[in-house]
Amino acid sequence: MSNEHEEQHPEAATRSNVKLAKRQVEANDIRWLMSSKQGRRVMARFVEHCGVYRSTFTGNSETFFKEGMRNVGLFLVAEIHRHAPEAYAQMTNETRTTE
Repeated sequence: MSNEHEEQHPEAATRSNVKLAKRQVEANDIRWLMSSKQGRRVMARFVEHCGVYRSTFTGNSETFFKEGMRNVGLFLVAEIHRHAPEAYAQMTNETRTTE
């Protein structure tokens, strides 16, 4: 079915291939970043800044802002877990030893 659709709509297949190639580059970028101590340190700082492991409730509209930041942090953590899962534990261990 997919091949038949691609034959009838080659532009859709091309867009799909471009998206897949872009996603592969992004995955490689995460693996590259997390492969060095410096990259893990930067990512740990971003995740901490985003407040992933803190409550965002303030009782006022600042909660919405904090939830937005936390959402970005959760995205970063998910990307690490998806593309470099072993590096996440390494990152947290390194962060604990430097505090």
